[in-house]
Amino acid sequence: VFERSQCLAFCRELKDLREQGKPVVVNKKLSVLPNAWWGIKGGYEVELVLIYLDQCRDFEAQLPTETREQIAKGDQGAFANFPIYPVTRQNEDDMIGLTPQQAHLLAAQGEYSVRENEALLRKLLS
Repeated sequence: VFERSQCLAFCRELKDLREQGKPVVVNKKLSVLPNAWWGIKGGYEVELVLIYLDQCRDFEAQLPTETREQIAKGDQGAFANFPIYPVTRQNEDDMIGLTPQQAHLLAAQGEYSVRENEALLRKLLS
């Protein structure tokens, strides 16, 4: 429902933030195109904020050494798959759950992403 040229620039911005080690948070105004299939009339703009869950090296660099070491162990560490944990079977002894440490680390990265983009989010919500 958006112009392709706008989508490409949007995706590039996401990619650039990830490569820079920053939280992947992008704010864009996009023109909405008509789409009969979805019943969208088009002809207006929306402001979209996308908070995309991905690795954030800036966040990880601030973690305690022990936590960074566990992340670096990959599948053999306490935080295998971080930050994109699978929906099921992250941990052998729990079909659908995360350990408290895994959940807290994920929440901490979410908080970091919000705090790093506080001005953008405050503006959006005001």
